[in-house]
Amino acid sequence: MTELALSFRILDWGPSADPVLVGGFAEGNLAVLMAGKSVLELNEILLVEMAVCVGQWLFRRGRGELVPFYYASIDYEDEPILAFVPDDRGSLARVESVFSEKELGTVSLRAAEVAAQTFMAGIREELLAELGIDLNSIVDFNIRENPRL
Repeated sequence: MTELALSFRILDWGPSADPVLVGGFAEGNLAVLMAGKSVLELNEILLVEMAVCVGQWLFRRGRGELVPFYYASIDYEDEPILAFVPDDRGSLARVESVFSEKELGTVSLRAAEVAAQTFMAGIREELLAELGIDLNSIVDFNIRENPRL
């Protein structure tokens, strides 16, 4: 099965170190790699906002829910920016993006989860080092405030 990785680079943390606002300002680039090759480059996306969506998805996966990861943003009209859509058995996930002109491929659902966890760990580390903000507290707040979760 194809390996998946999400590689990012933060370009700008934005004007605020407020944990409530940082998600709407921290921009960067994201590369989606499959089998070690870049299949998608996403530029100037809101990486902390995406990390919150990843955290919510991982929370739901941890409860055993077979739900897709779906990242959309108010910054872009077209969507999804990035999605992992599981098959009916919960073993595979189709990787999708409105910014790709071709099918990106399929990975194991576990590979998508590991890539998401690794992405979260990287964002968490940089956010804490740069602004002293704990990403987990932002994700936890969003989970508590979202009645659909």
